[in-house]
Amino acid sequence: GQVVAQTKPDHIIAFGNWIEIISPLDNTQSGVPKALHLVLVAQIQLPSFQLARKSPSIKWSTISESQKETFNEFVRWLRENGAKFPDLYFKCYSRDVRGVHTRRRIPPYQQIIAIPLKCIITDQTGRNTPLGRRLEAVSHKLTVPNHCQVIVYMMTTRKMGSRSFYAPYYKTLPYSFDNFPIFWTAEELKKLEGSDLVRQIKDRKRNIRNDYETIRETLGRDFEFTFEEFLWCRTAVGSRNFSIVVDGEKRTAMVPMADMLNHYRPRQTSWTFDNSQGCFTMTSLKMLGPRVQVMDSYVVFCFCFFLMYS
Repeated sequence: GQVVAQTKPDHIIAFGNWIEIISPLDNTQSGVPKALHLVLVAQIQLPSFQLARKSPSIKWSTISESQKETFNEFVRWLRENGAKFPDLYFKCYSRDVRGVHTRRRIPPYQQIIAIPLKCIITDQTGRNTPLGRRLEAVSHKLTVPNHCQVIVYMMTTRKMGSRSFYAPYYKTLPYSFDNFPIFWTAEELKKLEGSDLVRQIKDRKRNIRNDYETIRETLGRDFEFTFEEFLWCRTAVGSRNFSIVVDGEKRTAMVPMADMLNHYRPRQTSWTFDNSQGCFTMTSLKMLGPRVQVMDSYVVFCFCFFLMYS
């Protein structure tokens, strides 16, 4: 996705497939690499900024027919399985960037999304499988055991193609996460020399590699995936999961549709798992105008955090 930080109405800092920065610090005559400008921005306190994902107005007509069908199938799958979002629709801005928009004006404190538990993938979903039970035996060796349960479940069921119940959801996940630092090349990372972000990237890749090797050793031929495939899924889960409480138990969850809401501060919505409905629900916190993008909040973090995880 793309994250933008607005420091002033006429200054935008944007992170896309590679770093593009337009800010008071960006001087094209200075000879300072753009990546270094990002580090400078991350290390100072900017006056009242807001974080949001950039949402250019691109109509469905600019999106491929196959992508249209992918999202139409996804909507059908959600509705057939009890999901409710009557006042919302999707908008695709590019192959891997999308958002959720309102069909009409929505008043404050109205439930706008309800996704049944059967459509949600949690760490318990993974633990309920034979592979998940084997993985649980080595959970103490894993950096993020709950994430790994979700990852293994997603990778093995995604391999099933259309035979998987979650196939319509899997098809909507981004094709690439190459805007995330863990996918940057050595040449690109050189532009960040002197920043602690380089160490963070190395530590994160090492932890992910260790989890991958532990899973491979534990599951053997039942988990014949490359590290690159694992890294893709680890990034999808790490950047899109929700922490919810189901029947008193904290769960790491992949929530279809809800994970497509982009980030903005102050938050416009709140979310929870409503056990009485058996659904993940999202509620408006303010008046939302018609045909506008609906935003979630990923809480307040530094720029480095958004680069690593968003």
